Amino acid sequence: MEKKLKASELKARIEGFILHEMTHVWQWYGDEAATHPPAWLVEGIADCVPLSTGYKIYEWVKPGTGNKWNENTAISAAFLTYCNEVKFGFVPAINKMMQFNYVDDYFERLTGCGQIIRISTTRPPHHHPSTTTT
Repeated sequence: MEKKLKASELKARIEGFILHEMTHVWQWYGDEAATHPPAWLVEGIADCVPLSTGYKIYEWVKPGTGNKWNENTAISAAFLTYCNEVKFGFVPAINKMMQFNYVDDYFERLTGCGQIIRISTTRPPHHHPSTTTT
């Protein structure tokens, strides 16, 4: 049996969903002859925006959850949020790079780390900047 949402929760989910869909309006997909970005990245960015602004479309995953970052959009959103926390402006920068074409090395170009794309398609890192204590 599904849990009935309170009016405030329903409102937040609807607003988060609208934010997700509006993100698609501003996303780049490359031109007609281009290699288009993978669906996990497109949907992950669209979920990353509401996640990073505090909206809850559905139950978000905890950092370190999942086996691959492209496993589902919630995990992709968590991965992209992590990348954005490690390198401020990562998500807008990768979106801008996808204006005309997409190549996997965009992650390496933005982070300077060749391992990031391997991380993105295997097990996520367990370190999460927002949970680090000093």
